[in-house]
Amino acid sequence: SMAWQVDSMCRSASVIPFPKIDDALNAKVTSWQKTSFSPFAGCTKFEYQGYSFFLPNKFSPAAETRSVGKLGLFLGGSGVKMTVEVGLPKDMATLVHVDLSHVRWVGLSHKDRLADSSSHCCVELNRAYRKAMNLVGDVAQWTGWEVSVRSENWLTHSIILRRSHMPPLLDAAQDIVMMLQVSTAALEAGFDETHIEEVVTMAANSLSPVGAGEVARGESF
Repeated sequence: SMAWQVDSMCRSASVIPFPKIDDALNAKVTSWQKTSFSPFAGCTKFEYQGYSFFLPNKFSPAAETRSVGKLGLFLGGSGVKMTVEVGLPKDMATLVHVDLSHVRWVGLSHKDRLADSSSHCCVELNRAYRKAMNLVGDVAQWTGWEVSVRSENWLTHSIILRRSHMPPLLDAAQDIVMMLQVSTAALEAGFDETHIEEVVTMAANSLSPVGAGEVARGESF
């Protein structure tokens, strides 16, 4: 609540009380479960592989995403694309044995794939990421890693999120990659680079399971 209030004060230059809902502890359906969350102004809510997230209105699902549902590709204009990958849920004990106990190892592997796909590149960001919102009261733990790589053809900004201790048994984890790519041609045409991080951050922070108590389907990476 403190982080939310500080952010609201910085954005609005005024004190905004943290919203809360009072309800009986033994209620069968709590008020927060009946509350619907609308996307921010100028944004659209998308759903993919059991998760929802917000993107600016100019983004729309690619034909492959609409028809097949296996490729989470969302287009934001010429040379601008957002890719969403939802991995299969994995047992947390298994992740320890394969040296993937922390999301940073997934993030570093993602960085290496981006770097290896280009003959010349520059790693501009490679750091831990903290998810800032929980819109559905999800009881799972979220951790993240942020990567930005610039090559001769693309500027790629990615946030890799891990949802751990997933209900109902709290013994599984699932990795989600949100990757925004902007072509060099789009950057030269005037695309604002500062907008790239804002789009990915908003998508990652708003990422929520469609059913907070369910396990999303996912696809193998």
